[in-house]
Amino acid sequence: MYRHPSCQALADDGFVHLHQTLSPEEVQNISSYCRPIRKSILASWTDRPQETVPYASLVVKHWEFACLIDRPEALRAVIALLGPCIHMIASELWVREAQTGSCDLAEGVHQDGGFLMHHLPCVTQVKAQFFLTPLKERGMGNLGFIRGSHRWAGPPDDLPLEQVEKNRVVTTPDAGDVVIWTNRTLHFVEQNDSDRDRISVILTYSPVWARPFDYVQVSAESASHLTPLQRLLVGDDGEGFYRAKYYNPALNYLARYQTLLTEAVGPLSHCFDAAKLLYNFSPGSSIPKRESIILP
Repeated sequence: MYRHPSCQALADDGFVHLHQTLSPEEVQNISSYCRPIRKSILASWTDRPQETVPYASLVVKHWEFACLIDRPEALRAVIALLGPCIHMIASELWVREAQTGSCDLAEGVHQDGGFLMHHLPCVTQVKAQFFLTPLKERGMGNLGFIRGSHRWAGPPDDLPLEQVEKNRVVTTPDAGDVVIWTNRTLHFVEQNDSDRDRISVILTYSPVWARPFDYVQVSAESASHLTPLQRLLVGDDGEGFYRAKYYNPALNYLARYQTLLTEAVGPLSHCFDAAKLLYNFSPGSSIPKRESIILP
């Protein structure tokens, strides 16, 4: 049976690195949108360290970045874990300044979504980080993972240190690449010892019933610039749209999701494929006990 190539990596490793998702021209254009935003942030941050500069609600405030939220390559991977009924719950611009500090592995390893996430045996969020600067060598603010840690059922601090060291992987993405990982996957960021700032955009996706955490709704002006799929992915499908009722057959939301996503990414036959691999689903099977979801 055919599976999207990213499914096995997401299931086994908890992350996948997709190459050349953005063209050089797209990288250049998106980077140009970042410059005035970054300049305004730095001007307002006079009383705190500038090692890492985040900017939330990016897509909602600046519709020019909406071209990232429905990238077919990234969406296919997200759908493989979460299914077709998804939306974006956060969008952030991240700048890791050049020549800034160091990241201690023992202190920097973490899961996304807070300390309660290890109680949930399933994936509830998927992040996609689009890199706008090349990180072809170590020590440039590279993103790293503990391979397979999304299967760990206990608190992150209880993961044996030898397993952390044995399964540590550091990515070296080029500009235009995207790295996708689950909220359960332990990860960290290396120091940026280079003479170049690391600039990236992180989008977070969840099932459509999850509440966004860096916006409530897009403005009418921003929504007017979005495609129908982009509007659906930010929870705005026109007047009267109520995302918590997506499952109601009478309202036809499921058909709308399916139609728009199929147009964007192709047949949805790979929906949940990575989730099935991760949870060892088969016809008639049940979710394995949490104790069995451990590193190999």
